[in-house]
Amino acid sequence: MFAIHMILTLLILGFGLRMALQLTYGARGPQPHDIIYRILAFSSWALIYGAVGPLLILISGWFGIILLALVVIAGFEMLAATLASVRQTNLKMLDLAMERDLPIGPALLKLVSKYNRPIRRSTGKLADEIQRGVPLLTAFKENRQAIPGNAIAYLAAGEALGIPALGLHEVANVDTKKNDQTIWRMLLDRIFYLLLISFVMGSVLMFMMVWIVPSFEKIFAEFDIEAPKTTTTLIAATYLFYNFFGIILLLVILALLILLICFILRFFKMPVFSWLTSCLYRSQHRGLVLRALALAAEHGRPMVDMAVQLSNHYSNPSIARRIRMAADRMTGGVPWQDALVQSGLLGRGDRGVLRSAQQAGNVAWAMRTVADRQEERASLRLFAILQFVYPICLLLIAAVVGFIVVSLFMPLAVIIQTMAA
Repeated sequence: MFAIHMILTLLILGFGLRMALQLTYGARGPQPHDIIYRILAFSSWALIYGAVGPLLILISGWFGIILLALVVIAGFEMLAATLASVRQTNLKMLDLAMERDLPIGPALLKLVSKYNRPIRRSTGKLADEIQRGVPLLTAFKENRQAIPGNAIAYLAAGEALGIPALGLHEVANVDTKKNDQTIWRMLLDRIFYLLLISFVMGSVLMFMMVWIVPSFEKIFAEFDIEAPKTTTTLIAATYLFYNFFGIILLLVILALLILLICFILRFFKMPVFSWLTSCLYRSQHRGLVLRALALAAEHGRPMVDMAVQLSNHYSNPSIARRIRMAADRMTGGVPWQDALVQSGLLGRGDRGVLRSAQQAGNVAWAMRTVADRQEERASLRLFAILQFVYPICLLLIAAVVGFIVVSLFMPLAVIIQTMAA
């Protein structure tokens, strides 16, 4: 009873604080840098979600914990996808304003009025700093939530060429993660589906342990007959599952918490897992680096200067170290194609293509073509792995279900034969 009163109190406080903020700030909303509003808004949502979570757990027990974790993960993923779309829209607006020589600040402010408040703040702060005369590269670094992560490196590359708009135009017109995001959504859908099926199977095993298995054991003891081997195996498995149920549940919750932490770190652009993302998205990073270097080749600038500029501003620390290694090798006299291969930024098979293109005078076009091919190859590889692993998981689950069904029906056949004899 005390827990219910606490939950209701938290809900009333949370919604009351939300209503107070709405009445105080009105339809215009807060300023982008209003720290008091941010603290109060965060507190209100913390109170609301802090009440909804325990309420769901009280209603549905352990299933509520797993369901709550899945809902939170899905919510963060949806918010991350929305923010990625907003960042790309902001970048395209900046590119369009710079291309037509329009004021950048007012162009962004027109977008700010169309966004929701959580998304509006970062974009509004970026537009406010640009209007106050802050250099564009500095404003980008201080407002990373408002733009794609690689826009900073491309803007720095454009400034190295003396044409900042050129770098933004290059990255704004290339959506390198469109197919990749689709595949990752498919992966998340399948992971949640497999987790749900696994939970249902665990619930069935618990039901069998409590109701079915004792009845079977009693029946076989009364008739003094030996149970089928599959049934005894199933009974032993259910006892094992029952004995280690707490550990299994703890591992499942721990896995969900790890997934949730990963999504939170991804949402806030934390570089904690940069080594992992550099492995998973290596082809995409290679493509981005090749496109930036193509700008230097297109304007007749040294590759080593562009590589140094990229290494100082690239968003992924692991890839930035590889670019710095390539720049050091170029400075030491190694050809830029070999330096990229030795640093893991170019495939060995593409080195000959770029050398031939350099001799023919169309190396910039060749580098963009290689970048497109690498990104497409990575998406196809990830899709192929997903299509191969997912049916195997379904077959394994189907095998377990089939084993349970056979183990439950074989004792009935044995009992019927015994009674008939």
